[in-house]
Amino acid sequence: MICVQNTVDELAGDTAIDYQEHICSSIDSLADIYSRFHGELFQVCRSRLIQKISKCISD
Repeated sequence: MICVQNTVDELAGDTAIDYQEHICSSIDSLADIYSRFHGELFQVCRSRLIQKISKCISD
């Protein structure tokens, strides 16, 4: 099991678009690192990561 913590700090622009871009960029970076380390496709890792985040948020 891998546990990753990602924080969303207060951003300078402080708009929803700023936060969206920051969150998407963070997810993409995590998926890229995970996919390279495990030899899996980036898009598969990204989708799985988003599903797990969505499940945690809805629980």
